[in-house]
Amino acid sequence: MDEERIKKCIDVFNVAGEMLAKMMAKLNYRNVYESLAKKSKEMGDQRRLAECLTSLGIKEIFNCICATGPCDKAIERARFCLDEADEIQTHLQVNKGNSRAQCLAKLGSCLVRGDDKERGKAMIEDAIRIREAVVETPNDHEEEGGENVCNVMLGATYNDMAVALSFENDHREAVNIRKNQVMSIYRERLGDHPFTATMLNNLSNNHRDLGEFNHAENYARQALDIRLELLADHRDTTKSLFDLGLALKENRKFREAKGFLEQCKTMQEKVVNDKTLVKKTEEELRHVNRLLEMEQLQGVSKVCVLL
Repeated sequence: MDEERIKKCIDVFNVAGEMLAKMMAKLNYRNVYESLAKKSKEMGDQRRLAECLTSLGIKEIFNCICATGPCDKAIERARFCLDEADEIQTHLQVNKGNSRAQCLAKLGSCLVRGDDKERGKAMIEDAIRIREAVVETPNDHEEEGGENVCNVMLGATYNDMAVALSFENDHREAVNIRKNQVMSIYRERLGDHPFTATMLNNLSNNHRDLGEFNHAENYARQALDIRLELLADHRDTTKSLFDLGLALKENRKFREAKGFLEQCKTMQEKVVNDKTLVKKTEEELRHVNRLLEMEQLQGVSKVCVLL
């Protein structure tokens, strides 16, 4: 391909980066985007290099399915790419566009989780302003992927702020943003979609942290239904199975919780290839089994008292 066609290919992959990060296996995704980054560097195209690095950083964040959000290791790997992307974009004075908003939002989330909370939240606010400006300027829609994409990405960036608030244990405000700013966009623009399922799962986690276990169970069930239908055996589906199991356990529905955690363990062994996650599920299963045994013993004791 000539250089112009190569550039168009790189642009298409980076516009679709967030969706592909959800759908592609980690190694395949990394190979593709590292190849694109290498080609950008060979052409001396710093802007496209930064966009590829941003896409690689996004994948590291999405690939982590820890219940409390991206873990320290995932953030470290993401920042390796995002810090360089931000440095390039800052040097080039890039202050608009999808990739700039992505870089600011995802790097901001990493900083909030770390030791620079105020700078991180300011970055996410800048990303929201970039997204809002595009949504409010119809002439920019086509360049950024169309009206639907522009609105959906605004919703995704609001969710980055909800992620930051969750890191600060402000789960009530995170719920408010996800319900009022994100879900309204996703329901209208996407319907049942992997992004919608992710948001439902996030809401489940927020409600669980607030001690509102009925809401946590309800949202986890909705997320699981969408993921089973659209993704089947997938990392994200295992997360919904795990989170629903935890919500049911907190609601003292131990037998049902055990069933979903067993499904989670079986699927993890097929698609995740992560012994740490399987071990965590096994620990929850052992806990649920102990709770079931205690419940049964209490039932026997009540019968004996009645006799």
